[in-house]
Amino acid sequence: MKRVLFLPDAHTPYHDKRALEGLILKKILPAFEWDTVCVLGDWWDNYSISSHLKTPTREQSWLRESSSGTALLEVIDQHPIRRKILIRGNHERWLEKILADKVPALYEEVLDKVRHPSGWEVVDYMDSTTIGKVHVTHDIGHSGMNSTQQSLAACGDNIVIGHNHNMTYVVRGNAKGKVHVGASFGWLGDYTKIDYRHRMKARRDWVLGFGVGYLRSNGIMHIQPIPIVKYGAVVEGQLFQA
Repeated sequence: MKRVLFLPDAHTPYHDKRALEGLILKKILPAFEWDTVCVLGDWWDNYSISSHLKTPTREQSWLRESSSGTALLEVIDQHPIRRKILIRGNHERWLEKILADKVPALYEEVLDKVRHPSGWEVVDYMDSTTIGKVHVTHDIGHSGMNSTQQSLAACGDNIVIGHNHNMTYVVRGNAKGKVHVGASFGWLGDYTKIDYRHRMKARRDWVLGFGVGYLRSNGIMHIQPIPIVKYGAVVEGQLFQA
């Protein structure tokens, strides 16, 4: 079966470096042959150009802020991966909004340069793609603890989402007995660097993790959420530690 690596919201440069860089990119990514890597959105935080109230201690330069996420994509590019999917989340949309509002003359020129990294299949926010028989998107309008279940019900088919920072795996059948799966894989951000949610709630609800899929030739994918526990993760019976 072909391996698929799912990377949930990282919010670079406010990502958990030990989890994303030290564990996933340095240890797990090189350890296996991956057919597909799918970034599930909000890879970039884009805090400096958001409409949120700004904290002076955060990065004020968008170019410096965005360079971190771009550099990490280039790390993935170093590996022989057949299909690389970059799904844009609501945080990536901040760039579109500020260009459309402030400098519409540069809208197309700037977006063409930053939205389409070479070799990556880019999926716009509020759109989706498929890997085998699984729909993959950032979100379909739901958030919070129950959003994976809500997305599965709304989609009516197999679906993997990002956005909610939760790790949820749900399997539901329908009246005809056909079974579908919905999954989200936590996040790869650093809760100590957020300022819009109480850290106690973030520690409770937002789980460090990622996902692995095993894609069969008939399009069926067997999906496994992989929690990161004390900066260790188990993939195919092997323990990887950052």
